[in-house]
Amino acid sequence: MLDDPSAQPPEQDNTPIDTPDSVEESSGFLDGLMGAFEAKPEEAPEVDAQPEVKTEEKPTQDQKPEEDPDLADLPKSVSEKTKVGWKELKTAKRTIEEERDKLKSELETLRTQPKTDANNAEIEKIKQELETYRTKATEYEQRMALVDVTQTEEYQTTIGKPLEQAEHLIGEYAKEYQLNVADIAAAAMQDNPLARNKALAEMASNMNTFDQQEFHKLVTNARDLYLRSEQAKSKASETLKYIEAQRQQKAEEAKQYSLKQREEASTKVWGGLEANLGFLKDLPEKDKILADARSADIANSPPDVQAYAAYAAVLLPTMKNQMEAQAKKIAELEASIAKRSGASPKVSNGGAQIETSDSDESFESGFEKLFPGR
Repeated sequence: MLDDPSAQPPEQDNTPIDTPDSVEESSGFLDGLMGAFEAKPEEAPEVDAQPEVKTEEKPTQDQKPEEDPDLADLPKSVSEKTKVGWKELKTAKRTIEEERDKLKSELETLRTQPKTDANNAEIEKIKQELETYRTKATEYEQRMALVDVTQTEEYQTTIGKPLEQAEHLIGEYAKEYQLNVADIAAAAMQDNPLARNKALAEMASNMNTFDQQEFHKLVTNARDLYLRSEQAKSKASETLKYIEAQRQQKAEEAKQYSLKQREEASTKVWGGLEANLGFLKDLPEKDKILADARSADIANSPPDVQAYAAYAAVLLPTMKNQMEAQAKKIAELEASIAKRSGASPKVSNGGAQIETSDSDESFESGFEKLFPGR
């Protein structure tokens, strides 16, 4: 996921960035990789005096700890050292942005004044200062994005944790065979594969055959992971955008898959309902009912709607049984009325006349049969 081909490692800002606790307990292999990989690092851009980050007092038992808004977008699992570094970055960036906005205001004021040589010179000076602050703000945004990238689940799963595990195992090999971890890292970062393999083979000469093979695979894998890590970090902002795009794509795919499943389930369930409730086939509003049911998102509905849906589902079989019982009783009543139709009064020109039924069953006896013990 993090191997976006457009993210090639440019010149990097090598200002140290705090990393999670697990990396702090390094065997030294990553330090060696960085030392072998990086040429003479450029000095980090100086930052104007930054406000001191004060350690907050621990709240008493009755007080709830106030959440620092500067740390709200950091995962809860990061170390205290990372939190302090993150707050310093945000504070410095905020200071730079305030200075930049102040210069913008001064520039606008100067532009409204009459043009003079002194005025023009001051405008050019402020423009240069503004550009400097823009550059600094961009650098801090990149450094903040770097922390964001290393904390994402995608980075940790595909690069961070595997690299930590590889570093730990390399440390075990170094301990077992009395090797120097920094020398292993230097050999791993050689660009020439022949020279790299030769150096690693010499280090592994005292190992048994199985360990030689595993050692070479392990170091090669660690090297690849490290280079991918540097690639992701070198363009942290672009990497974050790529990760977010991938997340949105996955979310959309999951949504479409869920809609397809609901559509298939809806068709199947409706078929079962029609088979058991025959009157549904001829409902005039059948299409509307189907559309409403398929578009209803019960899982994400309020609790009262979910409760209503649950009760409706549980009560439906009971209602079906009651409707069938009522339909049976209605059929019996209609049959009884049909038998007694011969004794029913009929309207004629001469008035009402009573016809005697062929059946020996009287109205009273038929009623008694339908409603015994009345």
